[in-house]
Amino acid sequence: MERISVIVPVYKVEPYLDQCVESIVNQTYRELEILLIDDGSPDRCPEICDAWAEKDARIRVIHKANGGLSDARNVGMDAAEGEYIAFVDSDDFVEPEYIEYLFRALKETGADLSECGHCRTLEPLEKKEMAPPVLQTPEEALYIWSAHPQERVNCVVWDKLFRRERIEGERFALGYYGQDMLFSCRVFGKCRKIAYIENQLYHWRITPGSAMHQFPKNPLDVMEMTFRGSQYLEQNYPALAKDCKVRMCSHCIGFCYWLRYGEPVEGKAEARETMLSIRRKVTFTKEEWARCSLKEKLRILCSGPGLVGLYIRLRHLLAVRRGRRP
Repeated sequence: MERISVIVPVYKVEPYLDQCVESIVNQTYRELEILLIDDGSPDRCPEICDAWAEKDARIRVIHKANGGLSDARNVGMDAAEGEYIAFVDSDDFVEPEYIEYLFRALKETGADLSECGHCRTLEPLEKKEMAPPVLQTPEEALYIWSAHPQERVNCVVWDKLFRRERIEGERFALGYYGQDMLFSCRVFGKCRKIAYIENQLYHWRITPGSAMHQFPKNPLDVMEMTFRGSQYLEQNYPALAKDCKVRMCSHCIGFCYWLRYGEPVEGKAEARETMLSIRRKVTFTKEEWARCSLKEKLRILCSGPGLVGLYIRLRHLLAVRRGRRP
């Protein structure tokens, strides 16, 4: 059997870590290398990791100084010895067939990357046979990434299995939330085929202390990662860059609206300026502008630093008059 490395960054997840590791240890595919990367966690996570390593010889623990999620994943990739790489976040857990079904999808289709469905619930799922894999080209996967990233949440890495050679040389950007986005974008572009199975095999847990709740840093990081992704598309898949840029303009409008009318948060003025500084870097070629619909052109214009303030005030006023929030 071919060896698969499962990389698990660990930081301040003491209540959830046992469930996470147990779900990986109990995989129906047994030829695993399980890398628990203790990212300087200040709770009992380091001891829990070591205890699991004593129970299962497939587990290797790496203790390191705190460097963040990206750094922990990078350390895991450097240490991994498997021919295939999977990522599991340490506050999540997976179904027993998670690795087996993803691996079968790769082998049956000859794809370089396989992806499965996920759910946010802790309820047990109805067991189903593996769904027939749906194949995508890099262009098709990148179109979803650039224009409809919430479709299957294809911009994350924790519901995927990668052929090792396709992620060689790739790194997670340090210090950013949403680093999955840029990593996934670049890896999609290096694949020959991507296989998707609809089986929900990954349980995604959103906890109050997770990175998901760090505002306003999150939207700014997502904007920066998306911008870097748009640069990659311009160089390698130029036909897809327009949709990515339009989405960034929409993101800018939504974030500026939230900064003005949302809940009080420290550093709003600085966050707004940072967002607009990223928006200023987003430019459209003549060809891209010609391919934009009227609605897209209006969105682009209204997201510009000179108009976005006026636009969100008018939008808010109209919403108030209609008795609803836009």
